Amino acid sequence: MRSVRHAHGSPTTTRLEDACPGWIHRVPSSLECKEFLTLVARWGTLEMSNILDIIRGSPMAYAERITWAQLIASLVGVVVYVILVAPQLGRVPVAEIAWAWPMAWTIVGAIAVSIALSVGWGILAGRRDPEEPHRSDQRDREIESFGDRVGVAFLVIGALVALVLAMFEADSFWIGNALFFGFFLSAFIGGVARLIAYRRGLPAW
Repeated sequence: MRSVRHAHGSPTTTRLEDACPGWIHRVPSSLECKEFLTLVARWGTLEMSNILDIIRGSPMAYAERITWAQLIASLVGVVVYVILVAPQLGRVPVAEIAWAWPMAWTIVGAIAVSIALSVGWGILAGRRDPEEPHRSDQRDREIESFGDRVGVAFLVIGALVALVLAMFEADSFWIGNALFFGFFLSAFIGGVARLIAYRRGLPAW
């Protein structure tokens, strides 16, 4: 269940199950899939609107912009990778799934997009406020360290899952993806923790 506050209204509750009743327990029809994707797109538009309100509403530090760029790039990269690889599951044997090159290009592409977003965003911010500092300060370093501590747990979990899969001689597809999603969750959750720290401050502990 997801509660979403519209721009000029009271909070409304949206249940994804209501869009496609009963599809979770069977293969959905094309119409149900279309309705579900429409609902997800509508929810995503509202969430992006909230994100843009945050970005426009208050000054953003140099390191905070970089964090936003990394989060956007990594999320887009993972979505692209899943779109490329997921359709192969169930259609071809796991050992024959083409996942290595899509994963490699996804990682390279996400890094490139992150750099481009950071540079472009920095240029726009510099034009708006030429006196804005373009380097990290002590607070940025403390927030960076906090985000790393939060995210490292997911990296360890991913590594442990990959280790267990290797012990049971699982296919390289599962081992590689366990590591891949471990790295992704570590970076993404750590980045979210940094953004929360920028907006609400570091926790007392």
